[in-house]
Amino acid sequence: MIEQVKATIATHGLLRQDGGALVALSGGPDSVALLLALHELGYHIEAAHCNFHLRGRESDRDEAFCRELTERLAIRLHVCHFNTQAEAKAHGESIEMAARRLRYAWFERLINERGLEVVCVGHHQDDDAETLLLNLVRGTGIHGLTGMAYRRDKVVRPLLDVSRQMVTDYLDQHRQPYVCDSSNADTAFKRNLIRHEVMPLLQQLNPAVVKTLRADMRKLRAAEEAYDHAVAETFDRLAHRQSHGWYWEKTDLTLQAHYDALQRLGLTPAETEALRQDSLKTTRARFETAQYVVTSRHGRIEATLRPPQFAPVVLQTNGAQTLPDGCQIDCHETTRDEIDSLKTPPTEAIVDADCLNGPLIYRALQEGDRFRPFGMKGSRLVSDFLTDRHLTATERAWVGVVCDTEGIVWLAGHRIDHRVAVTAKTRRIVKLTLT
Repeated sequence: MIEQVKATIATHGLLRQDGGALVALSGGPDSVALLLALHELGYHIEAAHCNFHLRGRESDRDEAFCRELTERLAIRLHVCHFNTQAEAKAHGESIEMAARRLRYAWFERLINERGLEVVCVGHHQDDDAETLLLNLVRGTGIHGLTGMAYRRDKVVRPLLDVSRQMVTDYLDQHRQPYVCDSSNADTAFKRNLIRHEVMPLLQQLNPAVVKTLRADMRKLRAAEEAYDHAVAETFDRLAHRQSHGWYWEKTDLTLQAHYDALQRLGLTPAETEALRQDSLKTTRARFETAQYVVTSRHGRIEATLRPPQFAPVVLQTNGAQTLPDGCQIDCHETTRDEIDSLKTPPTEAIVDADCLNGPLIYRALQEGDRFRPFGMKGSRLVSDFLTDRHLTATERAWVGVVCDTEGIVWLAGHRIDHRVAVTAKTRRIVKLTLT
């Protein structure tokens, strides 16, 4: 097993000898074998154990085992306790999904705090084959047929070319005990049903079924690469660039191209289908992913990047600077005589310098923001002003404002406030240019 782990790490560049890794340690045979193997190979490792408090005394037994094992091997152990049931209820998700979310979020924080490079998990080739069957039963596309990745972001799988039998043989050779999760025998869980009942039946048909399935996944992975290339070309051909994102005309989209283009943005198949159906009607659907807000509108599908959250920025005078939302703003002071015309495009603003109070600050829109648009009577909510200009909610989210201590000076890219408008008495002006 050790030789196979060494080969997998080298082939896929999973670990560096002078780097650091965090091992996800449950106390079960796979994670214990992984910990021992990486320790034997001389890698700098630390271990992390999650106590989800789902199995009563058994959960505490697992934690105690991990503490004893890592203490004996002189490996630093991190332990985190979770109220998994409460988390699942609060987020409306299954216990399994809540545990996964909590586990990987904690792992990411740990490797950042400890200066480690990757998280090592103990999935092996039998897990890989079971996942393929599970995906087939649930329904999947080509991405669900290519198996687990050796590396995904900062998560690596050094045991992915090792069988379950090799794991137990390795532990037996080292006379290393481990703990067993009693829930792994419960065939009410789909994965356990596949492991304990479906796989033995398939092995009657083909004793080497795991190796056969993994060989099929390797072939499909090559097809997946070609498919992804074609999907990327389709995306570029069908997607029309617009401010902070893209849109697709419904007439441009074949069904499969539609699914593939939108799922590249992080949408689920169900969300994609809802958008497709709504784009054919007058109703609107709206979904959010980690990076995008995707809506159906006027027979189009629109995808807009979510604006970044940022603290207010003090603008430099007489110079250009890049803002946290990716825009650039140039701010400089001059005299009234130097300006030929007060007419400016929306991306420029000319204001009376003597009407400004304190430094100019650029910030994101806030709920309840109000100003008096130049050329209009009375003040207005910024949200109402932008709605009247036919900006969508996602477009409004990208609008920034330039303020002083008295309030809004310029709704950037749209209109200045009446308070700072240039008059016949103006002598000094500030010119702002947004890119």
